[in-house]
Amino acid sequence: MSERYSPHAVQKKARDWSSEASNEYRSKTYDTILQARCLWLKDGPWINPMSTMIPDNTAPDLLEEYGFDAVLLASLTAPSGTFPDESLLESALRWLSQWYDRLIRNKLSAPFPAWDPTPWLCAAAAAQDHLFLRNRHYPALAAIKKAWKDAPVHSGSPRDAIALALLLMMPFAPILGRSLWEILFPKPDNYAWPPPLLTTVTDTFRPLRAVLIAMEKSGRRYETVDETRLKSDPRAVISELPWVRRLLAGSAWTVRHDGTVWRVHIEASKC
Repeated sequence: MSERYSPHAVQKKARDWSSEASNEYRSKTYDTILQARCLWLKDGPWINPMSTMIPDNTAPDLLEEYGFDAVLLASLTAPSGTFPDESLLESALRWLSQWYDRLIRNKLSAPFPAWDPTPWLCAAAAAQDHLFLRNRHYPALAAIKKAWKDAPVHSGSPRDAIALALLLMMPFAPILGRSLWEILFPKPDNYAWPPPLLTTVTDTFRPLRAVLIAMEKSGRRYETVDETRLKSDPRAVISELPWVRRLLAGSAWTVRHDGTVWRVHIEASKC
């Protein structure tokens, strides 16, 4: 395929999904979080974007011009209570075009280094945290966009890499996401639609795993580490992280795991 990304052409092919209407979630407005719970956790029915609207006050001519996915993305990045302006819509359309160019057209702006799963594993953990625990769409999308920038995925990337990236993108761009999935993983591929659990895909990269590390009074963030090394020597692994090493600044410290978070405590200096 050499044609450019066309939201109209993609949406036209997506009309075939109407045959799944009996299994879809009945809602007037598309819900990103419910879609993510379905795709990533298999918790709830898939939402057919072809039978929903986003947002309620979307002008039909903008949906016609930019397509459902671009309007959805732009709406998630617009200030609360406002409709996205043209710059946000154009930015969303460019991002979607990049996915199509890299995965279908094999059009790369420059040679990419070997694919690194580290940013994507962090993005998977952060996106779930923001969507399911905090009900925040924008930071979840931002985490995925950062991974897309830091570790570009393209047609030559490992298939598990493509599956992970598409699975994370799909709740935010459901029509292009599923369309790309069905093109790249046709039946009888073991990744054929419907996609597997998110953990099934992230587990293919073990012993690499994203964990949450919290520095007392200095914030917290997800980091991708070697799980085997972390369990055997957590101090060594955590102290290798540049931001942790900078904050420790040679101070005495301890670390404990409370089941979900690795908590670093800097001990008070003794005068």
